[in-house]
Amino acid sequence: SGLQNIPWICKKTVYGREARILGPKKNLWVASCPVEKSRTVACLMSLLFDIPTGTVPNFLTLTLTPSNQIIHPARYYGIFNEWDGRRVYGRDEIPWGLYSDMDDLSAMWLDRLDQELQAVKHRLLGHFPALDLSLVLPLGERVIRQYGSDVSDRSSLKMIFVSNRGYQGCVTPTKCLHDGAGKVLGYLPDVDSRLFWEDIPYGLCVLKGIAEMLGVSTPAVDAMIEWHQKWMGKQFILGHKLNPATVKDTAAPPAYGMSSLVDLVSSSLPQHHQEQHTAVLQTRLSEGIGEGQAINGGVAAMSVSGRQPSVGFFQEGGKIRARL
Repeated sequence: SGLQNIPWICKKTVYGREARILGPKKNLWVASCPVEKSRTVACLMSLLFDIPTGTVPNFLTLTLTPSNQIIHPARYYGIFNEWDGRRVYGRDEIPWGLYSDMDDLSAMWLDRLDQELQAVKHRLLGHFPALDLSLVLPLGERVIRQYGSDVSDRSSLKMIFVSNRGYQGCVTPTKCLHDGAGKVLGYLPDVDSRLFWEDIPYGLCVLKGIAEMLGVSTPAVDAMIEWHQKWMGKQFILGHKLNPATVKDTAAPPAYGMSSLVDLVSSSLPQHHQEQHTAVLQTRLSEGIGEGQAINGGVAAMSVSGRQPSVGFFQEGGKIRARL
């Protein structure tokens, strides 16, 4: 099982003891394999996070949802694209608001990556019209739908990030250099951070692998992987293709033995009983899920303010107890 997006952002304040929660989501969406378990998982997730949780049609929706796998590479490149591997930055030379200081260059690359992701989605739908990827929204739409009124300026992709209250407090990761006495000498890009070691092999390389299976050109994805990999001591792509020698170090489809599109989508194609589920889900998405509401008459949703479970929760709770 997996969530479409993280429930919130956590930043440590006291290591091992205390953390600060930023930007909690108003709703969560979950997928599971087999899909028949999705409602049960949604019930458990709503209890765990105390956030109303619904289901999405399939796992490919999670894989292709535009999120950190394109946001982080574009933004970090926008900040440090001129770094030569030696330069030490002064404190005033770094935009510390990872999202709130979003600039035009970062937004341009982010838009290019998003367009290529959407091209992959549309090519998949061309091969498999029954595949439901309706919730793989363009990035700007996805952020607005997810954060709602927290986004005060929707005039451009850049301003969606700059004005999103849910993104405030996210700091650009760097390595701080000190002298022997503890004095700060400056800052370096943190090439050991998750922005490199998660979002490239387990993010952009996944998108690249699917694009290759579909024959979709991805010059922006290639450029971002190439820039990041030179600081990682890896060669994930070679000649604009996934490198067979390092594909095992990624989560791209070939790393799991997937050699055909059928391998990729077989677990995500809908069953007959899912058609009504998808229609109801789309209706709920367009209306917005209110506190204490359940979707499909059975997916758990908890009232955040009153913490009172919906009827759907009790229905699912009974099913869970019956399985114990």
